[in-house]
Amino acid sequence: MILTLLCCGYALWRGGGPERLTALTVLLGSGFSVAAITAWPMRFHSTELAVATIDMLVLAAMVTLALRSNRFWPIGVAGVQLFGVIAHVLSLTSSAISPGVYALMMQIGIYPILLLLSIGTFNHGQRLKRRGEDRSWVTSSRRSIPPARMTGPIAS
Repeated sequence: MILTLLCCGYALWRGGGPERLTALTVLLGSGFSVAAITAWPMRFHSTELAVATIDMLVLAAMVTLALRSNRFWPIGVAGVQLFGVIAHVLSLTSSAISPGVYALMMQIGIYPILLLLSIGTFNHGQRLKRRGEDRSWVTSSRRSIPPARMTGPIAS
């Protein structure tokens, strides 16, 4: 939890829009997950439905961010978050998954997410130093080109 707070704090302090939104999403998702998880004796023995719902909402936010931001690293974050959602799906569909494996699959993803977020925040700062600006968002999915103006006898 301390590492999460440090990395997200760094992103909130030094990051651009995508870094800050990712940090807020990670903090909210982590906080709600901690509050929603089952008590210790039965933790991970069955699918953590509340945490699965939170993870799916976080995945939707990360995919949206990856599609809208002008960065590559959010794609990796969304992929790692998808791995966590797959852990819940496996828990629902397979009785062979052990509580320990399920717990590991649910929790291991935060480390690469924090690493990608920290690297993305650092790179944002480097681009700001180098260029003086760093566009955060894709403004359009395709460049608009005005239609060619017709000339000649048909245009009349």
